[in-house]
Amino acid sequence: MAIAHVTVKKRVANAMLKLGVQRAPQLVAEAIKRQIISPLCMMLAALVVAHAVLDEDPMRRDRRAPERRTAQVRMMRRAEAPEIYA
Repeated sequence: MAIAHVTVKKRVANAMLKLGVQRAPQLVAEAIKRQIISPLCMMLAALVVAHAVLDEDPMRRDRRAPERRTAQVRMMRRAEAPEIYA
């Protein structure tokens, strides 16, 4: 998302200060109590997490393709590239 880890920590810390809580779970509970976060939003976040955990697609789990596969993809892209005739 192009957001630095430090930025996220600062924003969470600022939200905790403004809502007067000490821990992240308290922050979420207080935000729901004050209707800053709707329960539907929490259910959507839980669904996204569950989908990521239960995803059975082997290509998604393997973040780095083997070198041989990468070479094959490069050759295919070059072969599929349109030729320009002068």
